Amino acid sequence: MKKFLKAMLAAMLIAITAVTVCSCGVPSDPAKAKENLESNEYVVTKVDGAAATLSVKAIALLVNVTLKDGADSIVSGTNLKEAVTVIYFKDSKDASAMKKVGKELAEKVKQQRH
Repeated sequence: MKKFLKAMLAAMLIAITAVTVCSCGVPSDPAKAKENLESNEYVVTKVDGAAATLSVKAIALLVNVTLKDGADSIVSGTNLKEAVTVIYFKDSKDASAMKKVGKELAEKVKQQRH
């Protein structure tokens, strides 16, 4: 169970990192992000407010990161071939902290594959 949880967490953070690194195409408005994904035939879920903050803070706790504010919104979508998750953080320092962890986890996963 622990290995599965770590693998799932790593996959989520890799997706988060990919979205963060490629964020030039991500709309600044969560509603627009949801609309864009749906128009490209993704099944989309959007979580706002306290639920978004709790979700992001729970992930942060699993990787030993303390967040100041959490998230305003989370938009996730899948088309059964790939998944996209966009997190709209309330604080840029929180976003940077999670991006750093995502890169570290991606590197660990890459090393384990070799």
